[in-house]
Amino acid sequence: MSATEGAANMAGSDHPLPDHGQADLVRHSKIPYRKRRNRNHLAEPPRRPNGPPKAAGGPRRRRALEITISLAGLEGLRAKVGAWMNRLGAARVRDDVVLVAHELATNVIRHGGGFGRLRMWRESGRIVCRVSDSGPGMPALVQEPEARRPGGRGLWIARRLAEVQIESGPSGTVVVAAMAI
Repeated sequence: MSATEGAANMAGSDHPLPDHGQADLVRHSKIPYRKRRNRNHLAEPPRRPNGPPKAAGGPRRRRALEITISLAGLEGLRAKVGAWMNRLGAARVRDDVVLVAHELATNVIRHGGGFGRLRMWRESGRIVCRVSDSGPGMPALVQEPEARRPGGRGLWIARRLAEVQIESGPSGTVVVAAMAI
């Protein structure tokens, strides 16, 4: 018995297969073609000559900026946000975005328990800045700051420069500010 006849008998066929090599064994098997065609679906995508594999699903998206907010890192926050804005090519609104991000991060230090997260990304022609903390929350109504009193203007400034949404509760606060590019 030849190898192809043995393979035919293992597949449950009563007639021998033509001796045309391995390709005929696959073509004549009882496994539907649809299932065989995709057997390499777990293979790695092809590598580019000078870099990582191409991302599936269209052009590569720029990454979001993520920063842990703390008193020690507050000084470097402005530089990181400014550099990220420059990489995006959004220098026209860079200073406003840096100011909003810094003011919201400062509020996390002062009122939100001292630690939090800042995440920024580009979306539909605007920059979105999300700041979260695990502090005690904030009052539902935030009043306009008094002219003679120092401080208390972070959220007021953010609202003047961006669309701001606030979600607050006993387990923390999330502030999302969106600015047109």
